[in-house]
Amino acid sequence: MNKDIELQVWKDLATTKQVLMTAVIETLGVDPNCTPGDLRLAINLLVERSENAKNEAERSKTLCDEANDKVSGAVNDQLIAEMKLEEVKGTSAEALNKAKDLVNQKQRELKAINKILSDSPENVVKKMKKLKQKNIEQSKHTKEVERNFKDAVSICERLKHDIEERTVEIKGLKAEVNKLTPIITE
Repeated sequence: MNKDIELQVWKDLATTKQVLMTAVIETLGVDPNCTPGDLRLAINLLVERSENAKNEAERSKTLCDEANDKVSGAVNDQLIAEMKLEEVKGTSAEALNKAKDLVNQKQRELKAINKILSDSPENVVKKMKKLKQKNIEQSKHTKEVERNFKDAVSICERLKHDIEERTVEIKGLKAEVNKLTPIITE
């Protein structure tokens, strides 16, 4: 009786092993009549492909992380450039206000000149010399304001150009991230 039970256990074990082997062979897509060596080779190839896929996924994740770091850096650079642009706009506004003030001052001086012209010839000559000196000083000041304004405009143009370059760079990096995202998810 013990032998019958032992024989039944061995039969059940053999049957279970055969069912398991058949499932493995079907899953691997190997010929059902393959040798154990062929089966081992198919399993090794599957394991190798699995390891390669894992390595590729890790490499893709690393590339994606690097691309994200570049995008973050570019975004930070763009924010800095925008802040500088705002600062230059403020400087340009100040230069414009100074120019307006200078024009108002010139108008007041013209009124003073009209008043002076009603004076005696000797006083008129003295006053004209003073006025000429003032005009020379104001001309120098006006040129300085214009030069500062041109400098501010030039800085604005450079900052706009930098922002455009950063925007193009960010779009390129975002495209790289979008390319790598499907690879990582696989």
